[in-house]
Amino acid sequence: MAFAIKIAGIAAGCLLSCSPLLAYSGGSGAIDDPYQIASITDFQQLRSSSGDWNLALILTADIDLNGNTFDRAPIAPDTDDAQWDFQGTLFTGVFDGNGHSISNLTIVSVVGSDFLGLFGSTNNARIENLSVNNVSISASGSASLYVGALIGFQNFGLTQNCSSSGAITVGNGSQATGGLIGYCRSSYNQSRAI
Repeated sequence: MAFAIKIAGIAAGCLLSCSPLLAYSGGSGAIDDPYQIASITDFQQLRSSSGDWNLALILTADIDLNGNTFDRAPIAPDTDDAQWDFQGTLFTGVFDGNGHSISNLTIVSVVGSDFLGLFGSTNNARIENLSVNNVSISASGSASLYVGALIGFQNFGLTQNCSSSGAITVGNGSQATGGLIGYCRSSYNQSRAI
């Protein structure tokens, strides 16, 4: 599948803070014993547990988000569209896709949200060995900043062995939009948008 980004109708190819009530599918969140994400239930728990976004996580199965539509990034979203800079909890942990994929991520932002992607904004995070497939992000209502299938805004840290496919649509005046990472102030290795 070709990756396409549409900007105002023009297509261009491109590269709650709380502790979990459950223990995911296993693990403790430590580097040598990461929380195991094995189901949509685990993913939804991670999404609502910003207190875990500084810990280690590992995907132990493919996750299909078909039927779920988000209005902002599921992990580390910007929480105040009125502010130009990031308002919310950054993802600062380790997310190892373990060779698995997250598919059918759909984000529809009616208000021109910023920091859109699976991860809205990361800081000194490590994200690796993950494919995000058949992504659909639509933020065409107005100009958006920092939109990517995997990460909207990456501040330092490392992204490696990751890939993405799908489509991103943003409005006129949008900046820092990419097929994998919207804006990267860091490095990424052996990663690509398809």
